[in-house]
Amino acid sequence: MKVARDELSDIDGSYEDLVYDYSVLQSAFADENKKGGEILCCAAERKLLTSYIELFESAEIKLKSMDISINALHKLTQELADLDNKTYIVSVLDGNNVSSYLFEKNHYTFSNRTRLFFRAWNTGFHI
Repeated sequence: MKVARDELSDIDGSYEDLVYDYSVLQSAFADENKKGGEILCCAAERKLLTSYIELFESAEIKLKSMDISINALHKLTQELADLDNKTYIVSVLDGNNVSSYLFEKNHYTFSNRTRLFFRAWNTGFHI
């Protein structure tokens, strides 16, 4: 967990009471000349996680775990045999956001989120 905290240390002062987690994307690089592996680090404010837990409890839904969208998508793509060794982009339109995820040879390499329909004179977003 120390690695996740160290990697995300730049954002630590911007948020309160962060909860850190990580997922191993590659335990070792395919290139034998490269040492180490690859992890996906994330952090979320504890109060955000608590609000989700309370929401599901009020709906009487038992949570087993929580995950971030990138890691959940990565887990899904690893299970789909048709995507094995393929390069592709997954784009998700969610309200006023478009999230795009690049996979090279079925390995997550990059993501980007873009807000849509922003009007400079208005603080709100519109569809």
